[in-house]
Amino acid sequence: MKSAVLITIPLLLWGTILFAAEKYGDAILEEGAMTILREGETLNFDTAGESIEVFEQDLLRLRAKSRVILNSREKATLALGSNAVFQVKPWEQKGESGFLRALFGRFRAAVTDLVGGEEFNVKTATATIGIKGTEYIATITSQGNAMLVVTENSVAFQGLVGPPQLVGENLVSVVVGANPATPPAPVPPAVLEALSGDNLDSPPPNAPGAADLPGEEGLINAGIVSEEQLEQGKEDEPDFDVEEDDEGDIGVETPDIDDIDLEEAKENLFRGDVRIDFQQ
Repeated sequence: MKSAVLITIPLLLWGTILFAAEKYGDAILEEGAMTILREGETLNFDTAGESIEVFEQDLLRLRAKSRVILNSREKATLALGSNAVFQVKPWEQKGESGFLRALFGRFRAAVTDLVGGEEFNVKTATATIGIKGTEYIATITSQGNAMLVVTENSVAFQGLVGPPQLVGENLVSVVVGANPATPPAPVPPAVLEALSGDNLDSPPPNAPGAADLPGEEGLINAGIVSEEQLEQGKEDEPDFDVEEDDEGDIGVETPDIDDIDLEEAKENLFRGDVRIDFQQ
């Protein structure tokens, strides 16, 4: 069942009860700049080495030539690449739950020291990624298509339809549109080359190539996904603009961001009364 829970702490200030979102983690800006949308405010950060508190309901957007290390309260360390966009908002789907939603870009996740039934899960527009302790690299395109490359242990990867795939070390799986996650397969050389040197940089979401998966020709040649599926996936727009559903989950409404300089074609991902949600 899908639900959204905002954990709040009541504060009495000037006779008015205010509610503060719970802290999710800390972001270290390694290089470049990052914008956070928080409670209607646009917060800009551009000091290398700066530690930035991240709270539930925050929307993070990295700029060009930027990298951020996000240390979450779920014992996960994520490296976010240029132009990546993430939202911290509780979610549940198909028995899995988490706080982090990946809207666009590439990231590397490393999770250690989980105990018992602890998990670290990430939601995208088309898939969920769930692990109990491992490392992987994920890519989310401007159309919401997702690719997972596992670099250590194994990761559960599931589309909006179909069963979860357990993706092992040095294997790849892809979710395109409303299709199931593809069976795990060896990572094609073209994908390895595209991700070489820990390359986590993506073009701006409105730029040519933003809808492409890294090394997608290699994915086609290896028979992991067909050219027709990829082309169809690039034509379908992810549905981020939804109203409140019957379970009370309402997307986060974001304000205008004049200084992000997005092109008209894709700016609905980040600005102008957009309700961001992942449930199809």
